[in-house]
Parts: sequence; C-alpha cells; structure tokens
Amino acid sequence: MLKYTIFLMFLIASSFSNGCKDKAETAESSAQITTTTATQQTASLKQKPTQAKPRKKINPRLIFNEYVEPYPLNNLALDSENKIYRQAMVAYKNEDWQEAFDLFYKLSPKTDQTLMYEASCKMQQTFYLQAKQVLLTLNSLARGKTKQHAEWNLALVDLVLGENPIAQFQQIKANPEHLFAVQAGEILAKISQ
Repeated sequence: MLKYTIFLMFLIASSFSNGCKDKAETAESSAQITTTTATQQTASLKQKPTQAKPRKKINPRLIFNEYVEPYPLNNLALDSENKIYRQAMVAYKNEDWQEAFDLFYKLSPKTDQTLMYEASCKMQQTFYLQAKQVLLTLNSLARGKTKQHAEWNLALVDLVLGENPIAQFQQIKANPEHLFAVQAGEILAKISQ
C-alpha cells in the first residue's frame, strides 16, 4: 500500500511540474483503481476457504431393513390340496422362515411364487447369498408382479452385500408401473446424500 502511495505522489508531482493537469487526474484514478484492487485481494486472502460438506455415510443394512418385506402371503394356498405347500404357507405365515424354506424347497415342480417364497425366507434369515442365487434365477424366469418383486429384492440384497445396485434401482424407478418405483427413488435419494 505504501508503494502505491509513493507512486501516486510521484506521478502527481511530475504531472504538475510538466503542467499537465489531465495526466495527473489519469494517474490519480489509475492509482486508486490499483489500490482498490490490492485491498480487495488482501481482504479475500483473509477469508477462510470454504470446505465441502463431508458426504453422509449410508448404512446399507439400515436401508435394507427399512425396505425389505416378506413376499405377500397367498391366503388361498392355505387351503391347497398339496399338503406340503399348505404346511409351507402356514410356516411362512407364522414367520418360521427355516421351516417354510425347507418345505418350499421340497416342492416340485417349482413355480415363480414358490421360488420367491424361498428367496424371501432366506432374506428374512439374513442368508443374503443364498437369497441372491434364487433371485437371480427368478429374475431371468419370472414375469409380471413376481418378476418385479424379484428385481426389487435382488437390488436390496445387492445393497446389503455391499455391491453397487444403483443401476438396478434406477431401472426400477424409471418404470412408473413398477411396484417399487417410488421406493427405488427414495433409496436413490438416500444413497446420493
């Protein structure tokens, strides 16, 4: 700042000695601009730099627990003529996941629904890798609502396993007719925070 003041005084003195009033005014305004700029630069250096907010760490297990639901119970199956299927549905209704899985596993031939019940039992027991194997099979074979349940549950299982299911959730969200489009959007919002 002292340099600018001395420079300004020198310019003003030489302007008057040469008899050029216009040069003195030009030099003075030039010095003021330079002084103002230097002051602004000094002030900006004194400000603390802003730091980016740290990303909120997500807990996949909490998100999984918030969104996972057992596959809907088929109440008509409780009256089924197939004794094993009926027993499996009773165990499933009573949340006896291992008994229900064992009984569903014995059924032959397998249907989309019985496979979905098997996967749901494994998810409720936190056997995620076993559930994933069944869900991958279902995802390629099932149709309609059962396929949508399989896609949704596969994305949840991948999330809890620490895999990257963002593309799966985006695909679900992109289909407004999907049973879980809204929930997929909610999870994507939580993951991107």
